[in-house]
Amino acid sequence: AAAGMLSCDASFSIIFSPTTDESKRALHISNIERLLTSKCYDVRLYATKSFKKRIWSKVDELLSDTSVEGHKRAAFLSPVCAMLVRALRSEMERENSKGGLAPHPPTLRRLSRCAVECLSAYRSLCECPSLPVGETSAEELWEMVMNMRELGRMEIEDEESGAGTRLAGNAVELLALILSSATFCPTDENDAVLNKVSDFFRALLQSTDPSLYWMVRHSAAVAVGTSGILRDDFLDTFGGEEPDLKQLKLKSYLCVLTFLQDSDEDVRNAAGRSLSSTLGENSLIDHNVMPHLPLMELEVTYKRVGERHHGSDLTLCLLSSILSECRNAPSKVDLALTEFSYSERCQDVSNLLNLSSKRKIFEAEDSNPFSEPLVTCQLSASILGQSSLRVCNKEMLDVMEELTSKCSVIVGTIKARASEKVGYDKDVAHNLTWSNEIFPSFHGLLLGSIVSVYLGCRSPDTIVNDARDLLSALGENGQRSVHPCILEALLVLSSASAGNDSTKDGLFKACFLVPSLCMPSSL
Repeated sequence: AAAGMLSCDASFSIIFSPTTDESKRALHISNIERLLTSKCYDVRLYATKSFKKRIWSKVDELLSDTSVEGHKRAAFLSPVCAMLVRALRSEMERENSKGGLAPHPPTLRRLSRCAVECLSAYRSLCECPSLPVGETSAEELWEMVMNMRELGRMEIEDEESGAGTRLAGNAVELLALILSSATFCPTDENDAVLNKVSDFFRALLQSTDPSLYWMVRHSAAVAVGTSGILRDDFLDTFGGEEPDLKQLKLKSYLCVLTFLQDSDEDVRNAAGRSLSSTLGENSLIDHNVMPHLPLMELEVTYKRVGERHHGSDLTLCLLSSILSECRNAPSKVDLALTEFSYSERCQDVSNLLNLSSKRKIFEAEDSNPFSEPLVTCQLSASILGQSSLRVCNKEMLDVMEELTSKCSVIVGTIKARASEKVGYDKDVAHNLTWSNEIFPSFHGLLLGSIVSVYLGCRSPDTIVNDARDLLSALGENGQRSVHPCILEALLVLSSASAGNDSTKDGLFKACFLVPSLCMPSSL
């Protein structure tokens, strides 16, 4: 094992040196491949560790060495990339060997990381659209990487070390590299192309889970830019008229929006760079500056999504995102009322011991504290307000109905309290609209209801009349006690109507966090 590690370390510098003779480089690459595919477990393991330890610094050094032309540096990397792909295939094929040995996930993780770094560097140095993967066919490569990712996902469930999660992340980056290259040939049947893009999208979607190891999410944020799936010319490669591919492209954009609100700064920065590279020269995002201004980055991206993807698919996705953020609003109101009841009925302040049976001693940890539901709802509502769509399908109408019904429940609760409780307008401490837990979701439901009425939901008079009745029950003094942002949204909802310009203007004004998006335009 020690000899293998030392041998790999000695050959490493030679294969990346611009001054090395080609025959000598080929010999040392062959030596490293024998070590990486050795039948001896220890030799294979320590050789892989030795190779990976220096890969980042050596690749960075090669990329920054402008004294050698880019295509020549790419030529140095080409046989190394092919060797690493062969080593990966050899490790994956151990499962089918007669000895019954399964692939070793840590070794796969290290080899796949080396392959990602070398293939990415080759791609940036060489204008050639194909990847140097040796004699491995595109189908074999795709199937191998998909199997590698499944192995990584199994490791996520079995281990807490994170090794499996990083393997799954590396596999997503390899899938992106294949998609972006001529290795992935669009001359296949449309169904085969769609299946591969669908596989990649599912990998992206599963990687948005905030509970995953951060490096998996980072890999997916990098991969979405590498794949080119967000680029304008991506669909042109496949004829440009495939509706299923268009929908997958839209959903991939929405995955990027999730990464832009990730709890890890590196993931957010990677998503910003992917967007910047995707938008090209027309990009409004400077990835050297924008990652420090995530809200501005989100505004630019939502606006771009609205410009490029319009119609029922986008409308349904945005309405569903509002509903997802506000789905638990009624239960939050019930919990708040239970807690309020202890202090509202208490005559002696010394008896307040916070003994609510509904309160958990240890609240469930927020898996992504950086994500702001209020921002997501306002971004979605502002884009929907600019939509010219007036024909809603059943699925959209069902989402609108659920939004308005949940909003009606909370509006009715506040109305009952305003009507029955003496001194309601003076008791700000027990005012639901000022609760930190309730404000974001209730404001989101109000915006969702305004959008639903504006786009033409079922029975719009119900929610509009509920808003009017609440304002009437509050009276002038009661309205002063309501949170001003909630009051503004209620006033807009109380006079909302389908396709009305005043309703749209009021909606934009209520989206106080994203004023730059609220400009008149038609999607």
